Amino acid sequence: DLEVGKVRLPHLVQTLPLHCSAHGKALLAAVDQERALGLAKKELGSDQQRIDDLMIELNEIRLTGVSLDCEGHALGICALGSAVKDGQGNVGAVSIPVPTQRFDSRKDALFEELLNCCSKINRSLGTGTRL
Repeated sequence: DLEVGKVRLPHLVQTLPLHCSAHGKALLAAVDQERALGLAKKELGSDQQRIDDLMIELNEIRLTGVSLDCEGHALGICALGSAVKDGQGNVGAVSIPVPTQRFDSRKDALFEELLNCCSKINRSLGTGTRL
């Protein structure tokens, strides 16, 4: 669920910020610019530079289909994320967290696997291969 600037992960009983997690940034990139900006402002407050940087990053994510979190949420963990959408317009995200020390050597392969996985999910949900 997209809450006031957060992603709820019920199985972990943890709420994560959207702006610094791979799946959170993927979700922000999947919604319209106005909604993403509103959620960013709720999380980041009046820090206009961080908001501007995030909005630039979201535009890059929209182009590639993949978000990156390199120890932005948790030290020692890097992750890639990508959004999926069902036929009713509900948005979700898939992320692949990896220990930082193994991330760089696997990043390209993980990037491709994530896009393939999300394409399969989107096809099964009837929304095409990519958002």
